Amino acid sequence: MKYGLSEKQLEEIIDFIAGYPEVETALLFGSRALGTFREASDVDIALQGEGVTFALAAKMKFNIEEDSYLPFIFDFIAYPTITNEALRKHIDTKGVVIFRRGESDWKEMELGDVCTLLDCLHKTPKYSGSGYPMVRVTDVKNGFLDTSECLLVDEEVFKAFSKDYKPKIGDIIFTRVGSFGLSAIVKKEERFCIGQNTTLLLPNKIDPFFIFYFLIGTDARNQIEGLVGGSTQPTISMANIRKIIIPYPSIDEQKAIASVLTCLDDKIDLLHRQNKTLEAMAETLFRQWFVEEAQEDWEEGKMGDIVTVVSGTTPKTSKPEYWNGEYHWTSPRDITTLKGLFLFDTERKITKEGLEQIGSGLLPSGSLLMSSRAPVGALAFAEIPVAINQGYAGIICDKGFSREYVYLWLKTNMDFVKSHANGSTFQEISKSAFRELAVNIPDNKSNFEFNKLISPSFTKIKTNCVQIQTLEKLRDTLLPKLMSGEVRVEI
Repeated sequence: MKYGLSEKQLEEIIDFIAGYPEVETALLFGSRALGTFREASDVDIALQGEGVTFALAAKMKFNIEEDSYLPFIFDFIAYPTITNEALRKHIDTKGVVIFRRGESDWKEMELGDVCTLLDCLHKTPKYSGSGYPMVRVTDVKNGFLDTSECLLVDEEVFKAFSKDYKPKIGDIIFTRVGSFGLSAIVKKEERFCIGQNTTLLLPNKIDPFFIFYFLIGTDARNQIEGLVGGSTQPTISMANIRKIIIPYPSIDEQKAIASVLTCLDDKIDLLHRQNKTLEAMAETLFRQWFVEEAQEDWEEGKMGDIVTVVSGTTPKTSKPEYWNGEYHWTSPRDITTLKGLFLFDTERKITKEGLEQIGSGLLPSGSLLMSSRAPVGALAFAEIPVAINQGYAGIICDKGFSREYVYLWLKTNMDFVKSHANGSTFQEISKSAFRELAVNIPDNKSNFEFNKLISPSFTKIKTNCVQIQTLEKLRDTLLPKLMSGEVRVEI
């Protein structure tokens, strides 16, 4: 039973649609696609194809309701004629492809038919200062597993939580509660156990990377959101995880699809590691030049002596005339969720009227941004003119010191910076306190020679960040097309 339809009923609907050559693709949408349907819910289907018209959709509705014994009211919509942008967006993002001409070799399976599910122990462990990582919901980043910040458990707890099974390469960790429906695949041998609110998926009749990539795509996400329950915290049950519908091409095609996506992710990962290495080298050089070999005759000064520091604000969100304009406006969320060092875009934009509410106006491209609260210390280079909110120290490097120098100073001295933060609700460093931070000011020659030395590294980091964005966009565009069969891979 899928979408409230028996297998036979779904096959009959697909066979009916296949009889109309004008239809290239049919997408189920509405409550049945979302999993919120009732027994008497309509069957809503959007029809795509060059020859699809309003008249054809009306004809198909009449014929299926008159000539079949299917006990449903059908609503066929000619996708090319849709003028309601909200409806079009709903179909594009929530619709489920049930028919695509020329794809008879693909099947659909429930997740429980192709994976074994192992639940976690439902108890809170005793954590330790050393030992084995315990993977919790916060360690699953929807695409990769990050054990670097895992809480640790001792040998006894580790054995108790892994006595039935120890995760292996190719297993998938799936989150069930709170931040539900996130997936990460185990890519290397590593000893860890899974904590509360997580589940292990053990692929046994499907390629592990194929199902992993499907689970991080929009089709799976839409299904998962329709299967979630819970009044206090959103939760997806083990039974409902098993109900997730998985596309099922031949195993060779599964491997070919997974290979395309894995190659892209491997290249992205390589570029991230290159950037991490380049930045670590720059930090090492900074410490060597300006900490370990600092000169006694260097001037003692303040942060305000080497940069201009400004603050921002948030235009009233109750005034629509301030928002959805052409000017970039950033809150710290933009950089705390950033995967690289450079900010090329912002989540929100403001109008000219909104910009006029911000005293600091637009910061020039090349400015350095530091979050000044919740949390203190997130850093990014703005590659666009941008207005900032009150959660930033906006740093304009206009006094002879490069943004790279100031960035490395802040990275090296971040504990010192944070020690000047205060606040009862959350820690915050004021702009005045930031300007007063004590700094050693090196001579012009040292400053110039250091910038000449490290500038190529940051240029390479920026180039890599641009390439990462391009590859991620390509992957995110290809993923749903590969998973639906719209784009086929040669085997």
